[in-house]
This record gives sequence, C-alpha cells and structure tokens, in this order.
Amino acid sequence: GRSAYVLLCGVLLVALAVVMILATFDSREARAAPPGWEQFVAATGSNQWVSASFLLSAGFIVLSINFLPRLEGEA
Repeated sequence: GRSAYVLLCGVLLVALAVVMILATFDSREARAAPPGWEQFVAATGSNQWVSASFLLSAGFIVLSINFLPRLEGEA
C-alpha cells in the first residue's frame, strides 16, 4: 500500500543524504584542510553539508510520519 512507498521514499532520502555527506568530506575544501578537527570544520562549513543535513532531516521526518500513526494505533 501507500505505507511501503512512504517508507521507500524515506529510506532513499536518508541514503542520498549519506552519499552527500561522504561527498562533503571528499570535497576540495575538506581535502585542503589538515586531517582531524580542521577537516571536519571545513567540511561542515560548506553548502554541501547544509543540503545533506536538510536531506537527512527530511528523510527522518518522512520515516516518522510513516510510523507514528501505527504506534498511536497500538497504544
């Protein structure tokens, strides 16, 4: 039914966010910084990180919307 499609959409959003986070740490800015904390700060300060965080948030929101009605119905 519709629940399976919503679940698939949420999983795909989270998977896309993970790919984007990996790409963020492989970006030019992150590679130019020394390894460790400086590399993390350079990666998370980019626009790619903002997009990845929005995708991750959207994926988890979609997954929670998919499962919340079921949890409320069981209570």
